[in-house]
Amino acid sequence: MFAALCVQGIADKPLWNDEAFSFFVAWQGVPHTLHWMAQDTQPPAYYLALTGWLHLGHGMAALRGLSAFAMVLVVPLLFDTARRLLGVPTALLAVLLFILGPESVAWSQKARPYAFQAFCVATGFWGFVRIWTAVPPRPWIGWIAYVLGAGVAVLAQYPAVFFLIACNVAMAVRLATSWPAERRLAGGWLLAQLALLLVWLPWLPEGVPQVFSHLTPEQIAAKHTMFLIDWNWLSGTLVALLAVPYLWRVLPPFAALSGAVALLGIVALARIRGRGLPVLAAVVVPVGVCVLAWALVHPVFGYIVYTFVWLRAPYAMLLAAGLALLRPRLLGAAVAALLLLGNVWGLANYKAMSNVPLDRVAALIAADLRPGDGVLLSTTQATRWGLAYYLGPPYAGRLAGLDVADVPAEGWPILTPEQARQVPRLWVVQPDGEDLPFPPAALAPALLPALHQRFANVLVERYDRPVP
Repeated sequence: MFAALCVQGIADKPLWNDEAFSFFVAWQGVPHTLHWMAQDTQPPAYYLALTGWLHLGHGMAALRGLSAFAMVLVVPLLFDTARRLLGVPTALLAVLLFILGPESVAWSQKARPYAFQAFCVATGFWGFVRIWTAVPPRPWIGWIAYVLGAGVAVLAQYPAVFFLIACNVAMAVRLATSWPAERRLAGGWLLAQLALLLVWLPWLPEGVPQVFSHLTPEQIAAKHTMFLIDWNWLSGTLVALLAVPYLWRVLPPFAALSGAVALLGIVALARIRGRGLPVLAAVVVPVGVCVLAWALVHPVFGYIVYTFVWLRAPYAMLLAAGLALLRPRLLGAAVAALLLLGNVWGLANYKAMSNVPLDRVAALIAADLRPGDGVLLSTTQATRWGLAYYLGPPYAGRLAGLDVADVPAEGWPILTPEQARQVPRLWVVQPDGEDLPFPPAALAPALLPALHQRFANVLVERYDRPVP
C-alpha cells in the first residue's frame, strides 16, 4: 500500500531546486561526488547511493526512485521493531499512521537525503531493539544493524547524531538501573560505539574540516543564514513533524488531537518501563535537546529539527501506544479513525499541490534561447540547479550566469549591471520573495524590457538590446 502511495505521481511535480542539486552532485561518478560533498555542508552517503542509482536513468522518476525505495523499506523495519516492544496490534496501527502520514509520502517523492536517512535510522533502531529485547547472548544481527544503520545515517546527514544520543540515553538508564547484572551488555555497547567510529573513519579527514568551515556559529551567521531559525519557523516545523501537515485551516484541531494522543503515548510507554523506553527516548530526546539548544545555545538547532524525517517512524509508535491506552476501546478506535482520516485528508492535499514550475520556466527559455544569452538569478540563486537540469545536457555553459561546474560558485553568476551589459539578451528569473543582485531597470538604455511572463510564483523577464 505504501509503495503504491509513494510511486503514484512520483514524476508529476516539477523538481524542487534542491532535488536538481542532488542530481548534479551524483551524475558524474564517485570521485566527482566525493569531491563535491567535501566542499558542502553535508556528508556523502546519500549522494554516493544516488550515484549508483542513477545508472537506472536520469529522469525525474529515476532520480526520486531511490527515496521511494528507501522509505518503503522503513515499513517492515517499523513493524518488527514495534511488534517486539508493543505487540502486533499496536505495531499494525503504527504502520498505518506512518504510511498514511503526508510527510512520509512527501519525502519519499523528493530526491533528497531524508528518506534514505529514515531507512538508515530505522535499520539502526531495529538493531537497537533486537539488542534491547534479546535474552543473552544477544544476536549479532542486532549489533550489525545498529552499527551500520546508525553509522551510515550520520554519514547521510549529521543530525542523525541525535538519534545516537537517544539510544545512549536509553541504554545509560537501563545500565544504571540494572547494574551489575548487565555488565556484559555494557561491554558490548562500548564496543558498538567504537565500531561506529570505524564506520565514520573514512570520511573524518573531510568531515572535520567541513564542520569547521561551515557549521560553527560564526560560519553559519556569515554563510548560511537560512539555518538561523526563529520561533515561527520552529513551531511550524514541530507542527509538521508531530501533527498532521497539509491541513491548512483545520490544522489546529488536528494538531491538538495529535498532541493529546502523543501525551497519552508518553504515559503508555512510561508505564511499560523497559519496553517503552527505546521509543520514548527516540522521540523525546532528539526533539527536547534541539528545542532547548535552540532557546539556550544557537538558532541552528531549530533547523536541525527540520531534518528529523526519520523521527516519523518512532513517533508513529508513540501515537499508536497512546491510542492503545484509550478506554473504552471504542473511544480509542474512534480517535484512531479520526487521526487516520486527518492523515488521509492531508495526504490528498499534498498530492494536489505543485512545486515551483521550473520545467515551464526552462521550456520558455529553451524555446527562444540564442547564443550569448545570459541569465540573472536571485541573490540566493534558488533556481540555478532546476533550470540547468531542465535545460538539459550539457547542463553547463549554455547561458552566461548559469553554470553547474563549480561548488561553491566562483565567478560564474551575473551580479552587477556591468556584467549584464556584456550579453546581447538577459533573462531574469525571480521567485517571489527573493531579491535580485540589482534592479534590471539599471540596465537601461543598453538593455530594455522585451518579455514579461509569470509562472505561478516565478517571474520571468527578458531584456534585449534595442534595435538600432
